[in-house]
Amino acid sequence: MVGKTLPRNNEDNERIEFVKLYLGCLPCLLVNYLNSHCNYNHVVEGRKRLGHQFGYGSCGWHDIFHVNWRGRSTQAMIGELGPSLGHGKKPFEEVFGDELLLARTVDFAQELFKEKPWPDFITSGSPGMPRVIGSEIRSYHIGQMQKAA
Repeated sequence: MVGKTLPRNNEDNERIEFVKLYLGCLPCLLVNYLNSHCNYNHVVEGRKRLGHQFGYGSCGWHDIFHVNWRGRSTQAMIGELGPSLGHGKKPFEEVFGDELLLARTVDFAQELFKEKPWPDFITSGSPGMPRVIGSEIRSYHIGQMQKAA
């Protein structure tokens, strides 16, 4: 069991709301699939959560290995969306980088949103984030992964 995190402040609430309404599942975005259905996944080091500012959006597949998605097999899901954390941290990090990098990518996306806001997933009736923004976020993330290598 991971320990409790301190209560959220306004900044924490803004970040979590941003992830759920405007960013969605970050690993899905990184494989060029906009997926608005996500939970806020806190980064854990050892057995301790780092706090609400260290987290990212993660769908059922990328978080807990929920397989029954449009009738696809596990292998098809891995092929289309990459591995799940349910497959283990190592395969997940080989594709998406470590969770701290994912959290830093959310920081980048939040700053980008402040400069160039885009519609949310719920009220816009569209995918929300423009493709060019998704591409910018992917480019940032890939660049950071290359620097870390």
